[in-house]
Amino acid sequence: GSWWEGEIKNDKLHGKAILYEAADKCKSEGNWLEFQLNGQGTVKCEDGFISEGNYKNGLLNGQGFLKYSNGTEYSGEFVDGTLNGQGFIRFDTGSEYLGEFIDDKLNGQGVIKWSSGTIEMGQYKNDNLNGEGSYINYMNEKYEGTFLDGKRNGKGKFTWSNGDYFEGTWKDDLKFYGTFYYVSGDKQTGKFKNDLLNGKATYIKSNGNIYEGDYVDGIENGKGTYTWADGDKYEGDYIGGYRTGKGKYTYKSGT
Repeated sequence: GSWWEGEIKNDKLHGKAILYEAADKCKSEGNWLEFQLNGQGTVKCEDGFISEGNYKNGLLNGQGFLKYSNGTEYSGEFVDGTLNGQGFIRFDTGSEYLGEFIDDKLNGQGVIKWSSGTIEMGQYKNDNLNGEGSYINYMNEKYEGTFLDGKRNGKGKFTWSNGDYFEGTWKDDLKFYGTFYYVSGDKQTGKFKNDLLNGKATYIKSNGNIYEGDYVDGIENGKGTYTWADGDKYEGDYIGGYRTGKGKYTYKSGT
């Protein structure tokens, strides 16, 4: 059953004492005031839970340490038993976060090292990146820009491991409007839908050839103009990336 031993005052634990509660299978030890931990104390439970640090009215306040029964560990600042202020947490998955907390959630500036190898940093709100941030994943792909609820939203630059990169506007983790730069020197500028060019866009190739016109799902479809670096030009219809339908071809000579 439950038991206690230590100093008492007016029939309540007061001073140094130990309390074991059979229902929770937890032992609390430290300085007590009116039957509540006040000052330095430790709580250890048989399921592996540990809480230690500075207590006020039975709740951690100031610096403290928590180990949850699943193995997740936190060390840092507390306010009335909740994670508030600067802290470090290592999750049972192996992922780690160092930064600011408000009411048990990631809020403020911080850095996460995910167990997958991805590292992200920036401004957090309610456990997700919100505002300016960046990450680099295990494939050495990088993003720098703005986030909304953990997703790329707003202005940002994503660089692939081969050196290709997209710079522009993002919406819900997908490219929305901007320019895709290839390491070959080619670049495409326009509006994207489902991560593919859709609508009016421009494709400038490293050899000087230029396509300006319609795209559907990343392929030339509709009306378009293709200008070769030597001055030749085609204006007309495209289907499936090929000149198909009606069109006009003008040679540099004017014929």
